[in-house]
Amino acid sequence: MAQVPNIVRLPVGARLVVVEVKCRSGTSQGTPLEAVTPDKLDRVRKSALRRLSAHRIGRVEIRFDVISIEWPPAGRVS
Repeated sequence: MAQVPNIVRLPVGARLVVVEVKCRSGTSQGTPLEAVTPDKLDRVRKSALRRLSAHRIGRVEIRFDVISIEWPPAGRVS
């Protein structure tokens, strides 16, 4: 399930930035970026729109960003 933080208030003309963060410690399941499928992006988009509607926020520009983090094997950072 997509997790979108509560939106308290957006100033007029503001842009909502929704960020999906994916981490992997290996690539056997694919890269973190590959885990963000079109279906996943659609669920995140719908979740953000529901949140905006719940807070009665009108038209606002929305940007979706993805942060892809690849940890070294065994989680050791050198």
